[in-house]
Amino acid sequence: MTFPHSALMLLNRRPQTPVERRGRPLTATTPPPALWDTKDLAEFLGVSVRTIEAWRLKGAGPEAMRIGKHLRWDPAVVMTWARGQSDSRRSATA
Repeated sequence: MTFPHSALMLLNRRPQTPVERRGRPLTATTPPPALWDTKDLAEFLGVSVRTIEAWRLKGAGPEAMRIGKHLRWDPAVVMTWARGQSDSRRSATA
């Protein structure tokens, strides 16, 4: 499994919250969400929601937590997972 190049570039920047990325300003009365939903995760990684769903069926991708009937991802866990991804074809030739 490879990791999208555009998402790797994002790892070097301060992670934005989904609220910031969707263009809504952060205020003291609207704190950013601590956990990401499927759409937030897909947007951050630069993949479709369907890709996230396919990864879940295969047991791939970052580890999610279930809160009631909802899946949520901790941004710190996603970042750790993303840093651990590599293109195995490049690793084999390097």
